[in-house]
Amino acid sequence: MGIGYVSEYRGIFPELTVSENLMLAASGSKIKSYEQIFDYFPVLKNYLETNAGSLSGGEQQMLAIGRALLGDKKLLILDEPTQGLAPLAAKSLVTSFHKIKGKTSILLVEQNVNLTLDLADRVYVM
Repeated sequence: MGIGYVSEYRGIFPELTVSENLMLAASGSKIKSYEQIFDYFPVLKNYLETNAGSLSGGEQQMLAIGRALLGDKKLLILDEPTQGLAPLAAKSLVTSFHKIKGKTSILLVEQNVNLTLDLADRVYVM
């Protein structure tokens, strides 16, 4: 339906490689290349044969978001994407979110107000 979702628990398969995680997410679709994902998260290209469970928290989050973006996604729903991440990793994600935002709408649930205000066109506070 064109919606990608990343829960706060990431939902990657830690015993599979990065490549296998991406292949699994793409199964059943006509995706032939992960280049768009590597445009957003270039570091993942260096870890294609690495087990996802051995990646840092930020890299695991990049993989989870990359998996959710595979295919023609019109909306990406992110639940607490920076939770538990080092400030540098969170900043790197925000940079990628700005690139993604140009092609896909993002619904972001986040407690980091500064990150949200930097990224959002509209903010709702609960």
